[in-house]
Amino acid sequence: MEFLIIGGIGLVVLVLALVLGDFLDLSVPFEGMLDNDVFSVATISAFVGAFGFGGAIAQEIFSTLWIAVPVAVVMGLLFSWFTIWLTRKLKNSATGTSVNTRSLVGREATVLTAIPEDGYGEIRLSVNGHRTKYSAKAKVAVEAGSSVWISDVLSATAVEVTPTHELPPGVPEPGPDQNLP
Repeated sequence: MEFLIIGGIGLVVLVLALVLGDFLDLSVPFEGMLDNDVFSVATISAFVGAFGFGGAIAQEIFSTLWIAVPVAVVMGLLFSWFTIWLTRKLKNSATGTSVNTRSLVGREATVLTAIPEDGYGEIRLSVNGHRTKYSAKAKVAVEAGSSVWISDVLSATAVEVTPTHELPPGVPEPGPDQNLP
């Protein structure tokens, strides 16, 4: 019964991440250090779900915990590997999703690392379903967590941003597919 509960938790986390992930910005809290497919919500929930359901099946077949736990671990690792492989395959095979940096102008982003006045920090935004990070420069200091819009592209890896509260009067808030004048 315990294995089924663990499997159910993994399944619930996966469904929540799929449905609410972009709205709630669900991600592993160690963004810079663990920002890869191995520690993604999908991979972790695949491991937990397969561990739980694999362990429940093994315990039902063999009626012993000594066999069920190793089987559960192997099932969790196999499903995690498959999730990583599938995620990388989907990212690499997506057609038409390459980003033209000029198309970033006018998009809204979130400041990850505070931007000092006339200095560089870091921003994150979602482009074509992929989270991307850029070095960002601003004319005024901007705190981490602030909402900004990209006002210019400085290079392939750096942009200039303006806090959204400093938008000129009459200009609507930027959206993900909206370019500002």
